[in-house]
Amino acid sequence: MSMPPSFGDDSTTRVSGRVAWQTALSQTFRPEVASLLRMRDVVGLGLGCAARILTAIVLNENNIYGTIRQDPESIQRWCRHGDSTHGKGFVSNMSYWFPELEHLEDKSQEGVRMTYLDAKSHYETQLSLIRNSCMCNFCQNNFHKNTKEAGYCKIVIFETILQLSQILSMVTADRRLCLKRHGIESVYEAILFKRLTPSSGGVMHEIHGVAEYGIAQYSVSQLHSVALELFAGEAPHKPISQLGTPAFSQAGICAYLDILREVSDSKELASRIHIVPGRIEYCGRPYDCLQDGQPLAVDMHGVYKPSAVSQPERLHQLEQQISSLYAYEKSTMCVKQLINGLQIWYEMSGSKGLGPLIVQPEKLSTAVVTARGFIHCSGHGCPITSTEAENCQPDKTTTIELLGKIIHVIRGNNMTRCLALNGTGCEYELLLRDIECMQCCIRAALASPRNRVLIVSR
Repeated sequence: MSMPPSFGDDSTTRVSGRVAWQTALSQTFRPEVASLLRMRDVVGLGLGCAARILTAIVLNENNIYGTIRQDPESIQRWCRHGDSTHGKGFVSNMSYWFPELEHLEDKSQEGVRMTYLDAKSHYETQLSLIRNSCMCNFCQNNFHKNTKEAGYCKIVIFETILQLSQILSMVTADRRLCLKRHGIESVYEAILFKRLTPSSGGVMHEIHGVAEYGIAQYSVSQLHSVALELFAGEAPHKPISQLGTPAFSQAGICAYLDILREVSDSKELASRIHIVPGRIEYCGRPYDCLQDGQPLAVDMHGVYKPSAVSQPERLHQLEQQISSLYAYEKSTMCVKQLINGLQIWYEMSGSKGLGPLIVQPEKLSTAVVTARGFIHCSGHGCPITSTEAENCQPDKTTTIELLGKIIHVIRGNNMTRCLALNGTGCEYELLLRDIECMQCCIRAALASPRNRVLIVSR
């Protein structure tokens, strides 16, 4: 086993330009935020409705994200499924990070208890009320691109608070490490730019309507990058590479994915980001980033040479891999130093003379989070689609052929589930089951645009 890299514990962290958690919003958006937060019922209900909309997204109510399934590689697939990312947990977590919002919590819970469609309607109403109270040129329809806005827009402040809370819902950090004002302002400016840029709508607008601007639609890598910018005050200098980056270090702040601590398919951990003061170190040497790697030869530019394996051969290899997943029992972290960086991967070893399987950290995190959210189950009275689905046994792969689709159901422990999701998305639609019934899983598989589906279950 390679010695793992260390994260944090360094004296280079910049302390200037930070805003205390207790007054972070006031310090950044004074005086407009004070006026906004005095609208207790409007702002509180608006944030609560947003929390309810996020619940609908996580649970895929009304098949909200059905259209996105047509593009298996879409970065618009949802990547936050933890309890603090939606509903009551989101409201509580928001108040935890921003004490200035505590007086809104009771009103926010009213919005959480609404139906999805009611919450969406009330959200739009609260946004209109906020806009009517705002005196900025944008809200007063007197905005000119060539003029500099003197103050802040209440609508964009509201949406910034909402997006900050979504980003922080998947962040673990010491409260003594505060946000950088510039990091908060960068989120504000990104939303303002989006609002001022002419758009033809697109799939996100069709799904969310005006709530689109308040929804933080990030992939795992984007969420990782923007979370680091909040604490470092500047975006990470990303390497020119096709490889994933599970850890960044910038301006004395280090951000790394939880998968570097433990390989897990947990909804609470898969896209969780840890923020610590310090930098990435390995063998006494500092690094700006840690990249996904694998034990193969690389060319002079550090990019892996493409495989010459044909599609049928690749499919055959995956079928064999799927049938032997239960034999893998041990994971080993491997680290490789290159001239231009540091790479990391896990080697999973098994019995019966099986060769090791390579797991790249960020790629697995992305596979885990994007395999969730397409199975909607009411929890009772679900119609029977396949009688074979009820006979799926633990530690065994069950194959169901139904309506022209080949559906593999894999039930196993944490390592088996992670390996089933690792590198198989190229040929299969991946569906990760938590507590949904198996019949609803089969229906989700039949609704997939792909002919081969992997249902990965506990």
